[in-house]
Amino acid sequence: MGILTGALSFYLSGTPDPATGLQQNAIIGLLLLAAGVVFQKHIFMLLRFDYMELTGKDWFYQSFMTFALWFITWTILLTTTVL
Repeated sequence: MGILTGALSFYLSGTPDPATGLQQNAIIGLLLLAAGVVFQKHIFMLLRFDYMELTGKDWFYQSFMTFALWFITWTILLTTTVL
């Protein structure tokens, strides 16, 4: 989910400014991250995991991994290579 939200964050937030590397609507990326974390619970329901047995520590781990993959994906896509 983190990789998907990272890619969506890049493509939906606008073209990066070459001088600063920032996107015009970067807040969309943060909103997509939050939506991805919440959406994973519904994926667990669809896959019929017993999500009620997950503790706070498990949800923290799931949220952190989503954040980490989102951040890495978005950062890689924001970097530009000049040949």
